[in-house]
Amino acid sequence: MEDLIQDLRNKKFQIELPSHLWRTFDPNILKVLQTKQWNTFKYFTSYGIINNAISSVNNKKGGIYIFYVDPQIIPERQRILMYVGEAQLTANQNLRKRISEYKNYLPPDYSRPKISTMLQQWWEDLYCSYIELDDNELIMQIETELINKLILPFNDKIPDKKIGFAVKAAGLQ
Repeated sequence: MEDLIQDLRNKKFQIELPSHLWRTFDPNILKVLQTKQWNTFKYFTSYGIINNAISSVNNKKGGIYIFYVDPQIIPERQRILMYVGEAQLTANQNLRKRISEYKNYLPPDYSRPKISTMLQQWWEDLYCSYIELDDNELIMQIETELINKLILPFNDKIPDKKIGFAVKAAGLQ
């Protein structure tokens, strides 16, 4: 019983559903998110072993990616968004490289504690979805809009100062 109680405590976090912010989503960014092809793969095949599907992620593009948990009990109905990130295309970075770097945040690396927790606690049910984009400025705009309007539990910083202040003042992060 003690193990069950501890496991439940370890897997607890707060989800925000700021529907009032969803309705203020930039329509141009929303159009990109809803018309671009999203690709998805299960992130780990076993603890600490990233899925070989990572090799199909384009290493000549940038883009937006999300991590979410899906227990696969009720198909496509239990997805819980956890984190959103961006990968700009530069001489040292691309979409595949950035997504694959997350495996490095597993404990004992706690340089990003929320990410470490997400990977450790939900690795068996963690999925990554991404869209490929060429425009680095658009990539940054989309990531900013998603973080500001979704308030995901494992994103640390909210770019919009007013929203970020309100989130902190409400005790949500």
